[in-house]
Amino acid sequence: FPSHDMDLNIIKRDIEKRDHNDMNRLDSPLNISQRAYVIDTSHMEIDEVVNAILTHAREVMKHD
Repeated sequence: FPSHDMDLNIIKRDIEKRDHNDMNRLDSPLNISQRAYVIDTSHMEIDEVVNAILTHAREVMKHD
């Protein structure tokens, strides 16, 4: 499906461009809060992402 790959490449490029613009704008640039819990999902399957989120949420709720 060559057109499918091309569409995904266009979408990826557009998201990267949007994120770059958002992070580098002068007024209220997008940045990660110092209090944020960051999960790098680059090499994770969706079930692993969900599990990581749930695990962290349970830990936070234990301490509240």
